[in-house]
Amino acid sequence: MKRAAAIITVLCLMSSAALADDIKILAIGNSFTRNALKYFYAMAEASGVEGLTVANMHISGCSLKKHFKQISKDKKSYEYYYQDESGETVRKKVRMSEVISSQDWDYIILQQTGGHSGVVGLYTPYLKYMINYVSKNSPNSDFRLVWHGTWAYAGKCRNHSFARYNYSQKRMYNAIVNAESVLIYPNEAFDVIIPVGRAIQAIRNTSIGDKLNVSDGYHLNDTGCYAAALTWVYTLFGISPERVNYAPVDISAGNMALIKQSVSQAVEQYARR
Repeated sequence: MKRAAAIITVLCLMSSAALADDIKILAIGNSFTRNALKYFYAMAEASGVEGLTVANMHISGCSLKKHFKQISKDKKSYEYYYQDESGETVRKKVRMSEVISSQDWDYIILQQTGGHSGVVGLYTPYLKYMINYVSKNSPNSDFRLVWHGTWAYAGKCRNHSFARYNYSQKRMYNAIVNAESVLIYPNEAFDVIIPVGRAIQAIRNTSIGDKLNVSDGYHLNDTGCYAAALTWVYTLFGISPERVNYAPVDISAGNMALIKQSVSQAVEQYARR
């Protein structure tokens, strides 16, 4: 992968012109990836990105370890979501090998499953394997490897994986920050880091509070998905939240200002771009 001092240059948004053409993104993840992608394509398109292709290799709740197992045995176990200007299609029982070789992906995005994200020992050796796999199998040798930083659960969540953190959002968030500090930010394989978890936590620390999840306490609600998409768009394309007018979610003007400010601060402080 080509890097400029291990940090990619953020693409500049041109006034009234398309941001860029023919950008191809492949995200390898789970339902948290689906949360982040819910509004991403439409938001990017409305903000001037043309010719965008976004694909997601999805297994519900999939950890790095589980991805490793599927890929090492070349299993047909993925749901494949593919979206471009003609719309979105979904295929089931798809192999990773056929998808990664199908396009000259510009960005390939990895993540850990939510409950494992704050446990350093659950990344190894699977993170290294995944990095090696995409590096060896991508047709585009100059692709940019991206890390999707996920979020701590809502305080009310009682999912079994939250027990690792004694059902404490603060403890889980700090554990995720520590894992990223130890394993992700120092890792020069990653050209881009999308700090969604930090943006979500920053929003929770405003008057909006801990109201960004659905009833299960770990998936994002529409407001949370909107914030995640803002974080992706700013990190990947350099389009600041203040310039995004796309708003499919009913959010008050005051809360929208807080969300955009929180996302801006998170990206400007923590994104590797």
